[in-house]
Amino acid sequence: MGNWIVRLRLLPFKSRKILIETSLTAGLSLSKLSFEQVVEVSGKLTASKEADQQISAGAIVEITFTSAVGKTFKYKVETQEDGTYQLLPSFTPDEVGNWQLKVNFISNEDFKSSESSVSIVINKG
Repeated sequence: MGNWIVRLRLLPFKSRKILIETSLTAGLSLSKLSFEQVVEVSGKLTASKEADQQISAGAIVEITFTSAVGKTFKYKVETQEDGTYQLLPSFTPDEVGNWQLKVNFISNEDFKSSESSVSIVINKG
């Protein structure tokens, strides 16, 4: 039996912050366009209605256009104070066919990521 000496080393507890849900919209000027017609993209990044904190200006939204043959064009834009964003200058597709537009917000220290996608048809002029 005897005496025992027990030494414990306590490690700091790392709490995980709960990230706020977001939603991201993608709007187009038109979803059916003629060849070399300009595509205007805008949308809004919002936090869930239950959140105490709202999206601030400067959140990064990634915009990706993918052509029918798989060629991609990537852009990054920042949100305004109200969470809206717009691609400036606008994008002009260089091929006919079915294109895909994907917008993506990558999570940060406060908000979860979200994405949205839209199909675009580019017809011969």
